[in-house]
Amino acid sequence: MNPESPGPLFIFPPAEVPIGTIRIYTNEMISIVVSHLPDDTWGAVENLCSHDNGTLGEGYLQNNRVICPRHGAAFDCVSGAAKSLPAVRSILAYSVSLQDNGYMAIDHQASS
Repeated sequence: MNPESPGPLFIFPPAEVPIGTIRIYTNEMISIVVSHLPDDTWGAVENLCSHDNGTLGEGYLQNNRVICPRHGAAFDCVSGAAKSLPAVRSILAYSVSLQDNGYMAIDHQASS
């Protein structure tokens, strides 16, 4: 992503991601997995498994973890922390906010 981009990156309306599901957002600079967690909170992490570069967004949500479809590695949907083998390295996480314009937005700055 462009670190000089001002303000949040608007992605899509929250209604497009039902509770307990994930959705991929991709543009020319970034691919992220947005999670609508069971407690009605949100998470966003990079769409790349740190174990073998698999696409996390093709996996599924289990509690507050996104599960990689390739080998079952699990990552915390909010912090990006690796939670089960075979992954041992965290992935980038992004803060999510609901905007007045009816869209969700992520920060341009990821945390690791």
